[in-house]
Parts: sequence; C-alpha cells; structure tokens
Amino acid sequence: MAFYDFGTKINLDLGEIVKKNIAFRIPVTNHSIKSGEWKILGNLPLSEEIKIAPIFFREDAISGEYSLYRDDVETPCLKEECIGLERAAVWDPEHIEDRLRDHYAGVPNRWVIEQQLK
Repeated sequence: MAFYDFGTKINLDLGEIVKKNIAFRIPVTNHSIKSGEWKILGNLPLSEEIKIAPIFFREDAISGEYSLYRDDVETPCLKEECIGLERAAVWDPEHIEDRLRDHYAGVPNRWVIEQQLK
C-alpha cells in the first residue's frame, strides 16, 4: 500500500492526492483495510510508477542470511545490498498511523528504527 505525502483532512480529492509524492510503501494487514477503521475515499487506476513493486530485504532468523524480496520472489544477497531498504514486514493499522504521525511531525518512527538493518 502506498501512503501519499498529503497530510490534510480538508481536501480529500483522489486526483489531487495521487499527484503528491509517495511518503512510503509498505505491506499492510488485510485487517487494516477491511476493519472499517480507515475511510475508503474511492479508487483510481494504478499509475505505472505504483505498479512497480518496491524491493524489501529479509533476514532469516535462523541462518542469518539475507535476501531481496519483491513480488513474492526472494533473491539471496549480501547484507550490504540491504542497506537503505525497508525490512519485509506486514504492518498493522496502529503502527502505520504512528508512522504517518511521525512523518508529518518530522521525527523518526520507532517501528522503522526497530526494523532497520543493524
């Protein structure tokens, strides 16, 4: 799911929202969408940019090996290749809301920090 850099409660025009930069793109739980906690504004056809899935990294908890993850395909890689990428994780609504609040407040998000490559 893409979260656009458009922090307002006033103008909720989809056409204007999708003209903005994307703040971040992350996998989200189905519950995030289906629970009714978030208002669905409508839908638009996907832009070519948004159709390209982002690359995430995965770190195997047992072996410690790293891989790049895109569109359900994992490719083994070196740890150094993961620098600057987000860890593959499925986000819950409350963590996404925290991340959005922190984004607009201009402060680091604790959930992002916890998942960064160390």
